[in-house]
Amino acid sequence: CSCFVFAGTLKSKIAKPLKFGLHEAADGVVQVVNVKMAEAIRAISTQRGFDLRDFAMIAFGGAGPVHAGQLAIDLGIPTVIVPPYAGVNSAQGLMMCPVLPWFPVLQTAANVRGAGRYFQKSGPKAKIRISATGVPMPSHTSPLRRSEPQALIRLGSSMAAGAIVLDQATKFWIVEDVMSPPRVIDVTPFFNIVMVWNKGASFGLFSTQSPWTQLALGGMAIIISIVLGVWLLKSQSRWLSAALGMVIGGALGNVIDRAVYGAVADFLDFHAYGYHWPSFNVGDMAISVGVVMLLFDGLIAKRRDHRLTG
Repeated sequence: CSCFVFAGTLKSKIAKPLKFGLHEAADGVVQVVNVKMAEAIRAISTQRGFDLRDFAMIAFGGAGPVHAGQLAIDLGIPTVIVPPYAGVNSAQGLMMCPVLPWFPVLQTAANVRGAGRYFQKSGPKAKIRISATGVPMPSHTSPLRRSEPQALIRLGSSMAAGAIVLDQATKFWIVEDVMSPPRVIDVTPFFNIVMVWNKGASFGLFSTQSPWTQLALGGMAIIISIVLGVWLLKSQSRWLSAALGMVIGGALGNVIDRAVYGAVADFLDFHAYGYHWPSFNVGDMAISVGVVMLLFDGLIAKRRDHRLTG
């Protein structure tokens, strides 16, 4: 039996030289295999821009359920699915099950296109033969659905649009109604509503009177928003999409101010013990929250990578 052959090899090649028990050696082999599989999955998912937190792991085959739990923990995958009779899809399971003579199995392909052409030719034959067995066929077949990436793009776009609308609505209300005429409104002992025209960046940074500063800051904000928009198109997580949308919306809200007023309208003033935090607006709040979310997302991803390689 193959299991006895494996046990003998494991004992002679690993357990005995390392002075391990047979069960310790077997457990070590499983752990090494888990690490190698996790590294491969992480490398492929990173290359393709996937966030494994958005996926479930399906364990099948003879040893799939053995490895799936630890792999899911190491990779941060929240869900593991073990289908009934998972071992049927293993080599031993295929030998024990009756298999009809379908068509030649593709052994090698020079490239992806070659494999695609093979499956295009063999697909109709497979449908005919499956239909002859009485196995119900799906009503249609289609490639992988792209609804999830589109939903992430819609989420980020909605967050950006919401930030712009809220930012501009509050500024219009403050400029045209509350601050006509401009004054300081004491709301609480630590919070005032003021009217400050900021010719610099967020929170008054780089503020100057030069008109070129407005053009430079506005152009920079547009470029950054475009870069973040491209990043949003490739996002694979709801958290990241929401964060990018908030930063984009806040930045574009301030760009609108520069185009309309020649400066950014700031009106939120927090202070304590005579010290005032630079006044800001809803757009600045959206940018700040979005940046914190991006940093948090990066730290979590870095922590997962360190746990995997450590």
